[in-house]
Parts: sequence; structure tokens; C-alpha cells
Amino acid sequence: MRLTFVHPNLAERGGAERKMLLIIAELLRRGHDVQLLVNRFVPETTFHELLPDGFAPTVLPGRKPVWCARVLAHLLRTPPDVTVAHNHPAQFPVGLFGLLHPESARAWICNEVMPMLAPRNGMAWKAFYAVDKALVRRFGRCIVNSGFTAESFRSWYGGEPERIYSGVQLYEEIAPTITDDAPWMGGLPERFILVLSRLEHHKNLRFLETMAEALAGLPIVVAGRGHDQDYVADLAQRMPGVTYLGGVSEPQKFHLYRKASVFAFLPTAEPLGVTTMEAIGAGTPVVAFNSGGPREVILDGRNGSLCDTEDAYIAALRQWLGAGAAARDAEDFEGYIRKNFSNAVMVRRFADCILGLRGVPASP
Repeated sequence: MRLTFVHPNLAERGGAERKMLLIIAELLRRGHDVQLLVNRFVPETTFHELLPDGFAPTVLPGRKPVWCARVLAHLLRTPPDVTVAHNHPAQFPVGLFGLLHPESARAWICNEVMPMLAPRNGMAWKAFYAVDKALVRRFGRCIVNSGFTAESFRSWYGGEPERIYSGVQLYEEIAPTITDDAPWMGGLPERFILVLSRLEHHKNLRFLETMAEALAGLPIVVAGRGHDQDYVADLAQRMPGVTYLGGVSEPQKFHLYRKASVFAFLPTAEPLGVTTMEAIGAGTPVVAFNSGGPREVILDGRNGSLCDTEDAYIAALRQWLGAGAAARDAEDFEGYIRKNFSNAVMVRRFADCILGLRGVPASP
């Protein structure tokens, strides 16, 4: 079967990009012909290691309207059996292709309902949103990554999407690749709070400063890169106890998860939160606000804490920082993630869902 994935930008190591490449790898493993159309591809800054040998995306550059037009033209020249739109604005060219080829099978993997996250006003935007809704409602399958995203989807588009949770690697899978290749790896505090994220202010970075002040010098280790990494670097210079490591590799990330006493997840409206699952899978409890996707991952009081207020959040960090690891039930951590949120579970469910559009039976 010929399948074409459409994704706007393959130039960063984001959870959505990793998920897509893992799904493509699984479909290739099953013997299908898969193509990926992107606006931009930078191998060095995305999960290029997940791409099978000999597989390369087709890059169609241009601003969003131009890119959408080029994608539509490409689909019309070589119509696939199944077309999968992944993230905004991929649903537009794929949806328009479906109007011209109504017999085609189409799926949309929606990780965030963007119009609800950053709504725009005005007549032009109203028309744009109307077209968006009309196109999406014609897709054969719309797949979201959490109940939180499903709720947003129902509110905006109507209808009932399919829910397939994003998957993560387990610590045991990546542990053999961990080497002492960074000077900080041997110099971490014995007990510390870990913050690991794309460093952008919409991730609630301001709360990091509140945390540091309230915890009065207790060790907080921050890792990641992003548009606002200079803010974090400056914070580390000003606030006692805060250490900023910069960007880290995948093995280094899992080393940090494993060594941390507790993982602090800062966002307040995250659709899911892949890092929460990675940390729990590495045996580390997670503290998060009682909102968004973390409510579907964290077992409150067993592998982390869901907090309604900032004061409760700080108190939970103190509690987990002082608690030992010996009393933790591995089935609430590694076992729980393996059963519900592993990459193996995710790619099987996605591949079965997408291929089911053409009547291919689910894998055993």
C-alpha cells in the first residue's frame, strides 16, 4: 500500500516529530511504501536516527500558503492509497486533495487544536476557521493524543476523534547507550529536582523562578533549549541552587531522569506531556499542575503528584525530594508506562488505525 505523510516542519526534536517518524518506521517494517512531504528538513536537529536507511523526506519549501499549494499539487500528481496529515496546517492540502479525490482515504493526527490555543479575531479568520472545520470533518479518521486534546477537538470541530496516546522509550531500552560523555554527568547533586523542556515561555517558565525562590537554594537542574533559553541561563546565574545544562542528548536526558529525585513538569495546559511519561518510566516521580494531559498519566500519590495550587506544587516537590526510592512500586513506574505508554504500544495502534482505513486487519 502507498501511504503519504504530510508534516509542516521536520527541523526540531519534538515529541510530535518523533512519534510520526516511529509510525513511518513501523509501516515500512510492515512492507508498505511510505513517503513523507515536509516544508523543511534539518537532519542534525531532529530525530534523524529514527529514519530507516535509504529513507528521506521530500522537501517542498515555501511559506505556508505556498507549501500547502505545492503539497496539493504533489498529491494530485501521485495520488496515494492513504494520506496522513500530521499537525497544522497539513490538514489543509490533504483536505483539499480529498475534495478532488473523494475516494481517497485520509487521516489527520492532531496533537493540538491550534485555533483554541491561539485564537484570532476578524472576518478573514472566521472564514479561515470555517474552511478548516469543513475540511477536517471530511477526514476518515482524526486521531488525538489525549483526552484533553479530544475535549478540545470536540469543542472546536464536533464529532468524536480516536484517542491514541503518544509513546515513549523506556529507560531500560536506552540505558546501554548512556556513557559518561559530559562533564556534568559525574557532578550531579545526590538529590535534585529536574526540569527538562523546550525552553519557551508558554511552557510556564516563569514558575521556575517562583520555585527557586520558594525552595531556598535546594538543587534544581534545568536542561533543554528553546527561544527563551537565555532567560533560564540568566536565572541560573541569579538564583542559588539553579543549574542550567543547556541542550542534552537522548542518553543524557534519560541519565538525568534516572538520577533525579523528582521531575518538575511546569506547563499548565499541555495536551499530554511526553516528558512526564519518560520520567515515570525511568522510575522518577513527577509533580505537575492538575490540568491538561498530566491528569491522564500521573497516578496521584503513587508515581507523582497533581497539584491545584502553586503552594501545593512546592510542597509536593519538597515531599518527593525527601522521600527515598526504596518504597516505590516498580509497577507504578516502569511497569505502568510499559503497559500503557510505550512506543511499541503506540506504533502498533497507530499503524492499525491508519491501515484500517483501507480494510487492513489489525495486527495480532
